[in-house]
Amino acid sequence: MKTGKKVTDDLQTKQKREEKTLVDRMIDYMAKTEKKDRAAS
Repeated sequence: MKTGKKVTDDLQTKQKREEKTLVDRMIDYMAKTEKKDRAAS
């Protein structure tokens, strides 16, 4: 039974990590576009 919980924990950790990468990418992208907008104006 313990192994089942471990698998679930691993999946959740992986999901959280993927979500964080997604958020990081979005922030990165937004920062880049913001710089472009500032340079253009």
